[in-house]
Amino acid sequence: MNVKEVVKNYGGTVSFARICGVKPQVVTNWKARGRIPSDVILNTPALAIQYLAEKEAQKKVNKNI
Repeated sequence: MNVKEVVKNYGGTVSFARICGVKPQVVTNWKARGRIPSDVILNTPALAIQYLAEKEAQKKVNKNI
C-alpha cells in the first residue's frame, strides 16, 4: 500500500494529520515523497500495527514464491 492509499484509508490528509499529530502540510509532503517517516509509523499505534501486518503478509507471499 502506498502513502496516498494509507492517507485515504484514514479519512484523508486532515484526518491523517490529526492521527499522526502533525499539520496537514506535513502529510502532503509525505505523499509527495512517497514515504512516511519510520518514527511516525512507530509512534502511531494504528500505523505500526498496519505496517507490521503488511510486512508479515509479504513474508508469507515471498515464502510461497
